[in-house]
Amino acid sequence: MVFFNFRQGTDIVQGLLIVTPEKISKQMVKWATSLADESIVLVEGIATEVEEAIKSATISNVEIHVSKVSRSTLSRVIRRAEICQAASDRGT
Repeated sequence: MVFFNFRQGTDIVQGLLIVTPEKISKQMVKWATSLADESIVLVEGIATEVEEAIKSATISNVEIHVSKVSRSTLSRVIRRAEICQAASDRGT
């Protein structure tokens, strides 16, 4: 199990990655623990309400149950944003 603090701008939300048979391997969790602080990552997961407020996050009532995580580069993130903006401009 590994916990993350995902930050975008000034907002922080906690993420959780747990070994799950046939979905998330021990190797994936081990790899995730090696990510450096302030790494740029792309994440997929489910936002889940929590019973107890998360004190280390500005969004304290939700955590992301991570199903996929990958390291990214700033250029890749910018390119994805450009693609999304172009699609939005076209109305698709």
